[in-house]
Amino acid sequence: MLLTINTFLLSWDGIEMYRYKSFHHLIYSDISLPFIVDYSSGCDLLGEIFITYGEVDPKGIKAPTFEMPFWQANADQFWLNIPQVARFLISSSREIVVCPYSQQKEDCIRAFLLNNCFKIMFSLLGFNVFSGSVVKVLNKAVAFIASSGFGKSTLSQLFIKNHYSILTEEICVVDRNYEVLPSYPEICLWGNIAHQLEVDTSCAGKVRSNLDKFSIRVDDSFYAKPLPLEIVYIVDYHKKNEILFTLISLSEFWNMQREWLGNPPIYNRS
Repeated sequence: MLLTINTFLLSWDGIEMYRYKSFHHLIYSDISLPFIVDYSSGCDLLGEIFITYGEVDPKGIKAPTFEMPFWQANADQFWLNIPQVARFLISSSREIVVCPYSQQKEDCIRAFLLNNCFKIMFSLLGFNVFSGSVVKVLNKAVAFIASSGFGKSTLSQLFIKNHYSILTEEICVVDRNYEVLPSYPEICLWGNIAHQLEVDTSCAGKVRSNLDKFSIRVDDSFYAKPLPLEIVYIVDYHKKNEILFTLISLSEFWNMQREWLGNPPIYNRS
């Protein structure tokens, strides 16, 4: 069944906004997010998130706990500066404010919203968040945790070719019931990888106009309901040119999550 993309604009405080559903949340957005699933009334969701255009202080936030050249953070806010793209202010009040640099294209802003900003937002809201792809197997979620460049998207596409469904290919958000929240029906593949996997990119848009990387719609292979996390693999390099999959227990995984809590979540969408 094809999941329709939302083109409905909702008026909020006199301003028209798009409405989407992602990570079991209702997303109100000033920015079009073409790969996010359409919101249908009556859905039992966990909350709302607002994405708005606005001013973001170029100097950062007040009283940051962590401070680096391009980001600052405290318990309630995260300030992120992507040079020549936009400044972002992500708040635990469920708002992402976007302040673009002049004449920046929306596709470039969208790329950082869908990855960096969503990861940071759900971390601020108290969810367990990590970089990984998740596949549906026998009504359970199987996660593959890996950093950028380890082939999570390629792995997801291989599962799809073998008639499995995915919940996410990049951002894994786990709630307090240890269920994985589905993201959106998109896989991002480099052009050469798409060619090797025989994926048609003729109708696919690029992640960013200056990259040979494509956003592939996978509506029929996307599972849009939360699933309990059952199995976790850590994906890493072995002997530089081999990929190693290490199965870990859920208790080991949650211990790893606790160790990561003290580190602000900075991620790149390469």
